[in-house]
Amino acid sequence: MDDIINYIEKNKIGRFLKNVSMAKHTSYKTGGNAKLMVFPRNTKCLIKLLGYLKEKKTKFKILGNGSNTLFSDKEYDGVIIKLAAFDKVDFKRNKVICGSGAKLIH
Repeated sequence: MDDIINYIEKNKIGRFLKNVSMAKHTSYKTGGNAKLMVFPRNTKCLIKLLGYLKEKKTKFKILGNGSNTLFSDKEYDGVIIKLAAFDKVDFKRNKVICGSGAKLIH
């Protein structure tokens, strides 16, 4: 994971947490630890990170705000990409457009 952390820091992808409890990031409060969780700052950073992880053949899962999500109690040895910065909500005419990190209740 050190090479991924170096890439994140060098490219200013966003903040990250090591050995993070998934229970703290889901509405059901369940799940074991993930080796690494990354919070991309924006779409450009997300695309860069995904490209790097695919190039390195690193397992990853993408997590929105963690609502209605269950994680195993076992350790996840890949990268969790949490889209917390993607929380914008727009109301336009008869449509609601929201990012994957938006909260269900405001």
